[in-house]
Amino acid sequence: MNRSPASHVKVVFKLTQDEDGFPPEEQEAIWAVPLGCGRYRIDNIPFFAMGVSDGDAVKAIETEGVLTFESVVEPSENCTIRIIFFDRDAEDSLRKTLNRMGCSIEGTGIDGLISLSVHKDKYDEVESVLQNAFELSILDYQEATLR
Repeated sequence: MNRSPASHVKVVFKLTQDEDGFPPEEQEAIWAVPLGCGRYRIDNIPFFAMGVSDGDAVKAIETEGVLTFESVVEPSENCTIRIIFFDRDAEDSLRKTLNRMGCSIEGTGIDGLISLSVHKDKYDEVESVLQNAFELSILDYQEATLR
């Protein structure tokens, strides 16, 4: 995907860290396409932001040149799931399986941690695969956004 300054901007999402300091950042900047009137279409899979998915139309407020997320104005039909792999040998195979199931996947820059987007109509099938892998201690997952 070609994300150029002319076609994409970054929208900043404030993050709340838990008692263990996760996520490791206090904010996440997510690529988006300007739609006009302070609205933007999310154009990559969020890594840490909750309640937002790729394809969502969001409202953002610009302050001192920084676009800060305010609300989702038109949700997409995509779900966002974070996955942490405990069994790194199984990661490649499972990623291929998830891709074949229609999932989009992005790496977070943290070893073994990925973010996954799946259409809501395919979520149950994907969740079944993830739950099976969880029960085998291959991974853990978090449902960041369900639709």
